[in-house]
Amino acid sequence: MWTGTLWPPVFSVWQKRCARRCMRCAAGVCAIALVLTAQACSWNSSEELPTLPVLTSLQRLTLDGTPGVWMDSDDAGRLAVWIYDVTEEDGR
Repeated sequence: MWTGTLWPPVFSVWQKRCARRCMRCAAGVCAIALVLTAQACSWNSSEELPTLPVLTSLQRLTLDGTPGVWMDSDDAGRLAVWIYDVTEEDGR
């Protein structure tokens, strides 16, 4: 049965203060998360990434027990151009 108070009678003064602080912190964290989410949602979505290159020579390879992949120099060049288009850094 609800007695009309927010806190149950078993809560001490210290517990009420602690709960209020936790609620303030939670409200602040929620506000920060909302601001960051809204900012990310408003990011200019018209800037699309270039389409991924098709790497036809890509093959799985195991060398000395270490798994990896292999591609020829043409596909490596296509991948390097795509990375440059996306990041605008030439990797030097």
